[in-house]
Amino acid sequence: MVRRDARTLTRRLGLVVSAAVIGATLLAGTTAAAGGKDRFQASGTVMGSADGSELRTVQDFENAAQANPADKSNSLYSLCRKAPFNANTGIYAPLSASEHDVIIGDTLTTYGDGSKCPNPQNEQNIAITPKDSQNMVTSSNDYRYGFGACWAYVSTDGGASWKDVAMPGWTNITGSSGVFTKTGCGGDPVMAFAPNGTLYFAALTYNTDKFPRQMSGVAVAMSKDGGLTWSAPKMVSYNATGNFFIDKEWIGVGSDGTAYVTWTTFYQGPRGLGYVKSPIMMSSSKDHGANWTSPKQVSDAAHPYNQGSQVGAYGGKLYVAYEGSTPGSGYAQDALIMATSTDGGRTFTNKEVARVYDDLSCYPMQLPGGQDRQTLTNEQFRINSFPSMAIDPTNGHIAIVWADDQGAGNCGSSDPTFTGTTSNQVKLVTFNGTSWSATRTVTTGSADKVYPA
Repeated sequence: MVRRDARTLTRRLGLVVSAAVIGATLLAGTTAAAGGKDRFQASGTVMGSADGSELRTVQDFENAAQANPADKSNSLYSLCRKAPFNANTGIYAPLSASEHDVIIGDTLTTYGDGSKCPNPQNEQNIAITPKDSQNMVTSSNDYRYGFGACWAYVSTDGGASWKDVAMPGWTNITGSSGVFTKTGCGGDPVMAFAPNGTLYFAALTYNTDKFPRQMSGVAVAMSKDGGLTWSAPKMVSYNATGNFFIDKEWIGVGSDGTAYVTWTTFYQGPRGLGYVKSPIMMSSSKDHGANWTSPKQVSDAAHPYNQGSQVGAYGGKLYVAYEGSTPGSGYAQDALIMATSTDGGRTFTNKEVARVYDDLSCYPMQLPGGQDRQTLTNEQFRINSFPSMAIDPTNGHIAIVWADDQGAGNCGSSDPTFTGTTSNQVKLVTFNGTSWSATRTVTTGSADKVYPA
């Protein structure tokens, strides 16, 4: 499902990374800066609407494209057809010899004009078993049920063939119980293997039938056989009020087998109609996901607006990388921030590592009727600059990459809108165990680069 975020009158109160995005008006008493924090707004509603219409499914976009192909704000969302949208044409080119279709038994959606489109799978994540490089597992939000649900796809032969596994217990159609009968599997599926081969699957869970969303959480399931079978999900953190929304979780496992989950909790104000702050939170489990600690805040008070965390561990240290708006800029700019803990996550030291160029002046906004967020020139795809972190298991050295539009158009000029053409880069910083490197650009050329990992 495609979720939408909104803008304040300054055009930017809402960018969320994940398959889910929403926004709302800024409450009095919060910092009304037209800056970096605004892209971190949590999932909410279309600007000016409080009728629960914030959710637009894949078919909603397709139907809108079909009904009015001249309206590019809708037609550019079309997943698998080309203009004029009334031809029952082929959809994707055949796979090449080196490619393998992970999706087995996918279904087609038939639209009003008779054309058919395979259901999408998005926000995929992949992991490889540390004890067997042939055991690969990927995950996604899979829409073959007609709505987004969590699926895992398992290969035991290095990716040549796959088995699709609907994650049990997350949705009514997969045998959910308790609170999961009201929430479902809501997005951002992420996996991580423990050193002993235990596989964890983390995802968001929330209700989609009301605004503000009255239920929001992050949950984790566990597999002992490389992803072929799974435990029922275990709730890590949960709120049954529209004042809070959990988003953009990540999971990592230390060498001692401790599992760590980080996420963003959006404090959305009364009735979920505002944006107060968005701290990065964390919970851990030492018993293979059976029990999780009470949530602990990772981000510091100086950085109240944050999003896009990733967590990893090495040598008794815990690292959480995330993006946050910088107080030195009046929260008009963003930085890559690293939180480090030497006591298992009880306390953290937070450091701004690098400037991130994704200001208001750095990217154009989507066309009216789109998701109202930053995109690439002439595109409708969401773009963000959240960090992707890797830790070398042999020495603890860290590498972090992100998309960045420094030097393109009038990026960084503090202008309220972008002019020019995007030509973004992939930026990199590294940590050698003692100090951080200077920021480096690792790509060249004018073509856009998105979502590096």
